[in-house]
Amino acid sequence: DISLQKDFPFSLQGRINGSPLEITGKVNADSRSGQASVRLDELDVTVFSPYFAEKLPGKLGSLKLKLDLTADGSAEAVASSGRIEMTQIDIVLDALKDAPLRGANVSLDYKLKADLAQKRLAIEEAKAAFNGIPLLVAGSVENYAASPTIDLQATISDLDLRQALAAIPPSLIKG
Repeated sequence: DISLQKDFPFSLQGRINGSPLEITGKVNADSRSGQASVRLDELDVTVFSPYFAEKLPGKLGSLKLKLDLTADGSAEAVASSGRIEMTQIDIVLDALKDAPLRGANVSLDYKLKADLAQKRLAIEEAKAAFNGIPLLVAGSVENYAASPTIDLQATISDLDLRQALAAIPPSLIKG
């Protein structure tokens, strides 16, 4: 069903280092637009660390990645939403050698739109969590390609201080 004038579907299934990957969607070559969904389950990122180790601000011991994303776009604009999860994070940051992260979990549920012509990114909603500590972010990034201007609102609500203290590496917390 490949066509140069109308939408046609595509589907890709495979494994990356044993982790299932599925990409499905549709493309319209005439309008230069498309939609895609990406699902990746429990990818062990550490096996790929030789390719990006020099970019890390520390030493990565463990990291599992899970993705469930959708994107819809054209040559003018892209909209995306989804969930990114990083689990079993073990990392020793160069700047915080005395406070290694062990078994940390980070998640991000997001919804954003990018105006490619105006070089503007609108973060409609981003719900991040570090070991259960919530952070809500919304705002925009203007002129992201050259000289970015960032306007963000970050909110922490319903914070349980005991949970927050338990989530932070003990060496960062004074008695």
